[in-house]
Amino acid sequence: MKQNKISAIVIDDEQHARDLLKSVLGLFEHNIEIIGEGENLPEAVRKIQELKPKVVFLDIDMPKFSGLQIREFISDEVLIVYVTAHGHYAIEALRLEAFDYLLKPIDIEGLKKCITRIEQYFEKHTLQEDKISKTLDQKIAISTQQGTHFVSKEDVFYIEAAAMYAIIHFEKEQLIVSKPLKEFSYLEGDGFFRTHRSFLVNTKKIKRFSSVYGSEVVLENGGTVPVSRSSKESFMQFMKGAEKL
Repeated sequence: MKQNKISAIVIDDEQHARDLLKSVLGLFEHNIEIIGEGENLPEAVRKIQELKPKVVFLDIDMPKFSGLQIREFISDEVLIVYVTAHGHYAIEALRLEAFDYLLKPIDIEGLKKCITRIEQYFEKHTLQEDKISKTLDQKIAISTQQGTHFVSKEDVFYIEAAAMYAIIHFEKEQLIVSKPLKEFSYLEGDGFFRTHRSFLVNTKKIKRFSSVYGSEVVLENGGTVPVSRSSKESFMQFMKGAEKL
């Protein structure tokens, strides 16, 4: 069954660059619908909040604000595809969990592959049979190249974001899965807390809170996980509430 159109916006400070990208997108069949455009980062943030696109095609070198600052203002629910004339930002973009990184002048085949990946991404994430799901017996079903692993939520210490992958940390080992951290958001409120944009922690494994080297929690196995400044207050309130249970 054909899925609904995947909404997207185009952000670039040059009008001709926006027009070119929209034109190239129209050269082949795809499932992307451009619902808006803008010329700078503040406008991108407004468009995202107003239109709620699933994908943003974003330039990096723009007046006043760099496109690399986008994650400071929006959640990781939106896929970011950087479209830039500069290749040296690629590593930083990867650290910001960019979905893809395309160089200008736009290579049609490269863009086509990117769109195909986007379509596949959303197709997989709209299926009820998605390979990562919670089960009734309090286990998490995780699909990897080695097969499907059924792990108890109680055994998970924390889950860490690594671009479009996630690293599940246990007491003495880790498991890498090809899914972003947001796929585990259903665990929030079920004993897990998002202490940082890149970390989801099992609060039952927390030993203490420390501010010696910046805000962080120390886990039962001696590991540490950062607590972001924006999450600190809500995290402390959450833990106080947990103590009363």
